[in-house]
Amino acid sequence: MEIGIGILGYGGIGQGVVKSILDKRDLLENRSGICPVIKKISYRSRKPGPELALPESMLTQNPEDVVTDPDVQVVVELLGGYEPARLLVLKAFENGKHVVTANKAIAAKHLVELMEAASEHKVNFAFEGAVAAAIPIISMIQHSFVAESFEYLYGILNGTTNYILTRMREGMEYGEALSLAQEKGFAEPDPTFDVEGLDSAQKLVILGSLLFNNKISDDIRTVGITKLTQDNISYAADLGYTVKLLAIVKRTEAGLEMRVGPTLIPNEHVLSGVNDEYNGIFLSGDDTRTTMISGLGAGQQPTSSIVVSDIVRIAKRVETGWFVPPVKYFENIPVVDYKDTKSKFFIRYHVMDKAGVLAQIAKILGDNDVSIAGVWQKATVSGVVSLVMTTHEAVHRNVFKAVSEIDGQKNLVQDESLILPIDDIDTYE
Repeated sequence: MEIGIGILGYGGIGQGVVKSILDKRDLLENRSGICPVIKKISYRSRKPGPELALPESMLTQNPEDVVTDPDVQVVVELLGGYEPARLLVLKAFENGKHVVTANKAIAAKHLVELMEAASEHKVNFAFEGAVAAAIPIISMIQHSFVAESFEYLYGILNGTTNYILTRMREGMEYGEALSLAQEKGFAEPDPTFDVEGLDSAQKLVILGSLLFNNKISDDIRTVGITKLTQDNISYAADLGYTVKLLAIVKRTEAGLEMRVGPTLIPNEHVLSGVNDEYNGIFLSGDDTRTTMISGLGAGQQPTSSIVVSDIVRIAKRVETGWFVPPVKYFENIPVVDYKDTKSKFFIRYHVMDKAGVLAQIAKILGDNDVSIAGVWQKATVSGVVSLVMTTHEAVHRNVFKAVSEIDGQKNLVQDESLILPIDDIDTYE
């Protein structure tokens, strides 16, 4: 069965999708019975080259031409960002087009709106490529695990930061590891979106919405990795932990706990072994218990592959006349203020090397209901000591308040202390 494809955006992913469709047409048809045929491509500045042998009539710089073309049945939105991507997707729905996107921005911020619009116009909407590239986690949630009641998800959802943290664990400082990631093409010239955790946060909103059938704001606790030093990573390793930028969502009696940030997890946990540019997702459900899946989380080829997979899946629905309505948001689970949640903590101070400092720090922590689990003193440099503490489980709000008070004592500390949560990731025995 042939199906007409319109491509919005000819950047890296757009080029990859076009290449896959053209180069793997026979494979796709033999394996699935579906033959995607490109009917229209819109581009901004980078025009598809003559090596593709595409007729000029197929190319346009007006994206409206794609979403209104009568020969296009599936629109593939690869523009990125919020607008005009969202409006073009809505217009595609209005014109009876099915839509595939790898745009995490609109999927995170406008997921419910887009699903409802697709339902209204009785067209399909797929967005597997918006999260974790080669890991088909959305398909797993919506299909493979449709009978599951989920408890939590821990995800390494950003390959750039995971590559940097892997190199730091091997001994590099942050700046050196970032430069290497940029050199290898794993990090953008401006890496802010990745290293500040924003990319992971958008992906977590999408996954949390699907896992718990819940409408979730994209405003969640997000901390990046830019304040980490190699010493921090090394101290954690000495204590039996690995630092990963984790995206976490848990269901509790109070609601959903959600956050993104560098977190210490046990060296023996399976997520600790997800290194370099790979992503990993650790998922818990009531019947399947725990599931771990890992794969390349970004890049032209893995993302293009999963986008083509979505195209084929939708084409099969078109062939059978099967329309899949969006998830119904039966629940309204609140997202708990992260400051009211509990964790164990790793705290690193740079303190003055003099008597009584530890006692004063311990008193401030105790006054804020924070109990110390362990203390380690590192080498003294120019009268300043690196002091590492771990705590028993404590409320985030209390820990932040205590450390803020400690940092305000300039006779105790030299600079801002570092606070990292410790999560042992409860698993079934």
